[in-house]
Amino acid sequence: MREIKFRIWLEKQKKYLTNDEQYILPIISQGKLLVGIDDTHKMFMGDILEQYTGLKDKNGVEIYEGDRVEFPKGFHADKKGENAYRHYLIDEVVFTNGAFHFKKEHMTISFDIDKAEIIGNIHNDSQR
Repeated sequence: MREIKFRIWLEKQKKYLTNDEQYILPIISQGKLLVGIDDTHKMFMGDILEQYTGLKDKNGVEIYEGDRVEFPKGFHADKKGENAYRHYLIDEVVFTNGAFHFKKEHMTISFDIDKAEIIGNIHNDSQR
């Protein structure tokens, strides 16, 4: 069974609040995000809740929504079959239609995940 965890991008502080730092229990009330922290509820206006996918990259780092992941997409070579190199793609992890996907590639993130590596996230990555 997959572990259910969240992290919150705190827009004003420009940093993450994670389950490792605080107990995070997301609650949606009247269209607003409330977060249970230490048995209290605090509202984070403009902050972004991101869920853990249950998967880890090749370095054992947990993959969350909003992470930018580099993963192998195949090999390329010249016409003689020489000068081959591995082609990598970089994509954002999103949750749509009941599953975690790569945003641009429209494929589930379980594809070759053991070869993938987190290289940043949508909040502090210059490749947005």
